Amino acid sequence: MDLWDVTVGSWPEDSGTSRYYPEGHERPWAHRVREATAKPVVAVGRYTSADLMAEVIRSRRGGPDRLGPGRPSQTPSCPARSADGRLEEIRECTGSNVCILREETFSHIGCVQNATAGEEYRPRLAPRVVPRHG
Repeated sequence: MDLWDVTVGSWPEDSGTSRYYPEGHERPWAHRVREATAKPVVAVGRYTSADLMAEVIRSRRGGPDRLGPGRPSQTPSCPARSADGRLEEIRECTGSNVCILREETFSHIGCVQNATAGEEYRPRLAPRVVPRHG
């Protein structure tokens, strides 16, 4: 085994919307797994803020070695923007679960924060900076 990928429970616990679960809500379990192994630990639990993700990885206080942010990965430019320090260009996941709803109804994937989600096959559309309004 190369690593531990820690997730807790089933759909409600693992993919809860922002109304029900705070960002990084599964961190305590990742810390418990860290206590039991020297192998790398990957944690999930609705990580959406690039700032929090960087803080968790930098802190290294017995927590996860890596994070598995599923929804932010639907924005292909998210990792590059994080690495380049362009955090203000990242639109955080709202937890609306529109992406999951559309996937589960066999519709074309979509996202309320990333208008080009699912359009990666169209090079002229993704990745792209969509200006903020308001």
